[in-house]
Amino acid sequence: METSSFLTKVLDTEDAEQYVQLRLKALQESPENFLVTYQETIEQADLLQSFQERLRPTNQAFTMGIFDEEQLVSIATLVRDSRVKVLHKAGLMAVYTDPAYRKKGLSKQLVRTIMEKAKEMEGIEQIYLTVVKTNKVATSLYQSLGFHTYGIEKHAMKWNGRYYDEDHMVLFL
Repeated sequence: METSSFLTKVLDTEDAEQYVQLRLKALQESPENFLVTYQETIEQADLLQSFQERLRPTNQAFTMGIFDEEQLVSIATLVRDSRVKVLHKAGLMAVYTDPAYRKKGLSKQLVRTIMEKAKEMEGIEQIYLTVVKTNKVATSLYQSLGFHTYGIEKHAMKWNGRYYDEDHMVLFL
C-alpha cells in the first residue's frame, strides 16, 4: 500500500533497530503520552532482541509502520486479547509519527490500515485504546475514524508530579 514515497507495511524482526530508534524518540519527545518511560526502556536487558520478539507478527499482535523510502517514520501496534471471553477485542497502542512527518495524514492512514486488517481477523468486533486527555490532536484523529469515548480514567498516569487523565475509546467494527 503506497502513497507517493511512503510505504505502509507490517513490521517484522528486521525492522527492530529502526523501531527502537523511533520508539525512543517518541518516549523522549512525548513522555506524557506513553505508559513506559524512556529510562525504563533503555534499561531493559537485550533491548533490541526484546523488540525483535515483539515485532514478530502473530495471530494475536502485529505492528505496522510507514516508511519514507528506507526510514521508518510512523508506527502503531494492534494486540488482540487472548482470553476466551474477550477474543472479540483488540487494543490499539504505541501510535506515534515522527514530528517531521506530521500533518501529512500518515497516522490516519496507518490507523485506517490497521482497522482494515483487524476486520480481516476472525472474530474481532471492536478496537479499544486509551489516549491522554491533553492530547487533543490524537483524540481528534481517533474521533475522525469513528472511535467514541466511553469513559475517562482520572489520574491514570503521574509523571513529574503531574497527573494525566486518559480517555478510553472504542470503535465497533
